[in-house]
This record gives sequence, structure tokens and C-alpha cells, in this order.
Amino acid sequence: FYVDYNLLNAMHTTSLFMKIEPECIPCNINFGIKISRRLDDVNLREIINLVSEFIGKDVTPADIGTRVWKFLTNGLKNSDLFKKEKRLSNRIVKSLISKLNVKSLSFNSAVKLAVIGNAFDIVPPHSPKKINIRKLVKQKLVIDERKSLKRVLNGATSVLYLSDNAGEIGFDYILIEKLRKMGIKIFLTVKKYPLVNDATISDAKYFGLEKSTTLLPLPAKFGVRKSDIPADVLNLVDVIIAKGQANYETVSEEEWHVPVAYLLKAKCVVVARNFKVPIGSNICKVVL
Repeated sequence: FYVDYNLLNAMHTTSLFMKIEPECIPCNINFGIKISRRLDDVNLREIINLVSEFIGKDVTPADIGTRVWKFLTNGLKNSDLFKKEKRLSNRIVKSLISKLNVKSLSFNSAVKLAVIGNAFDIVPPHSPKKINIRKLVKQKLVIDERKSLKRVLNGATSVLYLSDNAGEIGFDYILIEKLRKMGIKIFLTVKKYPLVNDATISDAKYFGLEKSTTLLPLPAKFGVRKSDIPADVLNLVDVIIAKGQANYETVSEEEWHVPVAYLLKAKCVVVARNFKVPIGSNICKVVL
């Protein structure tokens, strides 16, 4: 195994566009190890060799993660390795939502909940069991462009909403309800097949989102590309709301010709550096 450190150093970027940086290599190796332990089959050398193939390549961290996941789960009869954890996340969030007066929440509060909901991540070191909703709602948005988001949504007729995790999608339900009251039609992306803890059709249905949105089942890969979205949908939508880091990584690479709102928590140093914020920051960023 050989690492070209000149290539690693050349990978640093300060653009909002997300490409792999040196920290992405060990991060994806660790991701591969964690998935391998679920399978009781850890081959460190294979994982290192696989990830190292991407050094110096024009790819995003999401692209590497997808490749690692497919490599490790190829041939499995049941690739839903986090089924129990996703169900737990959904139950926890549904319980939390039941304690909120959703109808009385303001637009700003709904956006904030959608952002901080990105903290519901079952991939270590995160755990839905450790989430304290009272502490979460008191958190501030380090990048707060909710006014800009409201502005671009005024007059919009349809929104493409890119979901992220199971559990988290329950908080998306709150924002989606606000958008529907504004007369906006919602196209909601979910994964067609299991991908770690990403929201699938069943997760969306758990929160009744099949009744209030048009579900768009997408391939089991991290992030979303324009080529994943039906052309007729792309021609209809006026605004895109992208949840989470993986969607930010891939969506920011392309021209969408409509405003894009990134709602996420900066969970790693690379994303935080791209947005010029501390790790753990809550972000609502609108790109026109």
C-alpha cells in the first residue's frame, strides 16, 4: 500500500464545491471497517486498497462511500444492515414530534428542526438514543439564511426535497407540511434499496409522507445527481432542498438552474472547512 502525499496535499480546497480532501481517505477506510464488522468479515487491506484508488481522482467523498458500500454488500441477500437502528430512530422521532404542536410552529422553526434533525445519525459516534430534543431546539444556526429560503419559496409551485436519514425524515415531515400550506407540491427523494441508515420508501411511509408528497425512489448510493432525477420533475421544480452532507457533496458539483438550499449539520472537518464554520455547526445555506 502506497500513498502519494503530493497528491493528498493537492487535494485541499476552500470552495463550496465538495471534493475529496486528505481527511476523506482515513474517514472512508473507517467507514469500510465499521460496515465490515457488521458482516463479521474485516479485510483491512482490501478496504485500504479500494479507498486508495480514489486518491487524486475528481470525485466526492460520497462517491467513495458508495463504492465501499457496494463492494462490501455485493451479493448479500439482505443488505439492510441497520434495519433495527432505523426503526428505533423512527420511533424516537415520532415520539418527539408527538410532543410538538406542529401546526403552531413557524416556518423558521420548521426549517430549524429540519436542520438539527440531521443530528439523527446511527453511524458512530452518533446515536439517536443520545439525542436531547430540548438541547437541540436551543441550538443556533451558524449559517442562517432562512429569510433567503423563504424568499425563494414565495411564489414557488414545486420543490425537490432530497431526504437524508431515517428518523431525520420525520423532522422533514414538519417542514414539508409548512411547504404544502404555502401551496407547494413536494417531490421527495428516498432510497429504493437499503443504504446504511438512509431513508427508504418504508421510512417515508412510517411518517405518512407518501400521502403528502410524490416519492421518488432513487438508487442506493450516497448523494443525488441530476441524472438520478426524472427530466419531467427537473423541468417542474422551482427550488431544491438538499438535506445532509452526502447530498451537499454531490449536489454542489452540478448546475441545477434553480435555487438550492443546503440544510445540514457539519459533522466533519472537511464540510466544516468548506462552509468556514466549526465542526458541529447547523447550516441553512441558500445558493441562488
